[in-house]
Amino acid sequence: MAGLLRASEEGLKIIDMVRRNLGWNKTEDAWCVAALVSTATLKRFWAKIEIRRENFINICKAVEIHNWEYIAEGYKNIKTEPLFVAPIADIPQDSENDRTFPLPENLPPVRNWVQRTKELDILKTLIVEPHTVGAVPPCPPLPPCPPWAGGVPIAISIVGLPGIGKTSLVSQLIRQLHTEKTPFTCAAWQSLQSATGKAPPFDRTIDSLLFTLSNGDITAAVNPQNDCGKKTENLLKILREKPCLLIFDRADTLLKTGDAKAAGYFAEDCAEYAWLFKQLLETEHQSKIIFTSRESLAELPSTVTREIQLNGLDRDAAVALLQSFNLTANPEEFAEMCDRYSGHPKALQLVAALIRDDTEFQGNVGIFLHQRDWLLIRDIESVIDEMIARLGDG
Repeated sequence: MAGLLRASEEGLKIIDMVRRNLGWNKTEDAWCVAALVSTATLKRFWAKIEIRRENFINICKAVEIHNWEYIAEGYKNIKTEPLFVAPIADIPQDSENDRTFPLPENLPPVRNWVQRTKELDILKTLIVEPHTVGAVPPCPPLPPCPPWAGGVPIAISIVGLPGIGKTSLVSQLIRQLHTEKTPFTCAAWQSLQSATGKAPPFDRTIDSLLFTLSNGDITAAVNPQNDCGKKTENLLKILREKPCLLIFDRADTLLKTGDAKAAGYFAEDCAEYAWLFKQLLETEHQSKIIFTSRESLAELPSTVTREIQLNGLDRDAAVALLQSFNLTANPEEFAEMCDRYSGHPKALQLVAALIRDDTEFQGNVGIFLHQRDWLLIRDIESVIDEMIARLGDG
């Protein structure tokens, strides 16, 4: 249709390099503002769907690519001179790009990060072949390794209390793997918690995975509607063709609630998710899967899944976290704070913010420790109540 343009495969590779050099994601708000287009238009651009000519040109110019013809399909042979020297001057050469994968666009931010070095090393050992991540022991000392073939599982389930740092740990892991030489060519992050607190519809989740892992080639518009089997088959085909890293965050939203005896089992209305995970873990492919959950996932096959229980921070890390809030305390008071909250990072942050901001404490840890009524504050109580409710009788 006249007046419409769409990006070519090679053009998208150039655009992708330039936007990563700028530190932008594929639907960056600043990009939309600079190009005077909507987020939906930018998504259509990445999906190689035709958009208005002026919008296409503005999207290219917003990232300093004025030779937009080299991005559009059908124009790639019109010129031969070197292009884009300034925009991509600092981008690694192809041989270096082969060592990494693009960060997922919806990767959660990491705030108040503490050095969980041991946990990161364990995860790298299990996810990546040992020789590709440096001097990491082939089997971590804690927790003990089960006798799997090769000791490397297909999936890892990270389990821990709310606020213990599961999401932050995996987000930090992905950021580190992104800078290292790994076998992965693509990563997808899928949160299983919606605004209602329940899992999102299955079709939305798997459509998002197919779109991300296919680099935008498989869109929701071309997916067979309400065909769980066909979509799962398409996803497995991608995972067999290239090594991918899949993260399912907050998998506990898929589990039964209100019955302690059924803890860890998928709810009846999440049968499609259960089917997907069964296929992912029982079909041969070259990809890895990470789950985070507040409860153990009882239905995942133990022969190919490694569960890691994430506990609180060690003393040094917990003290460092408290000190980042500019509190006044001696070493013994910091140590007592860490012990009373068992190194729970979310609890420590909530309490540290309270001590810092409350007019009674004015940043003094010693005063807070003498006020025993404050040892369990409302935000922490609500987390405990939520866990009890999930496992209660009603």
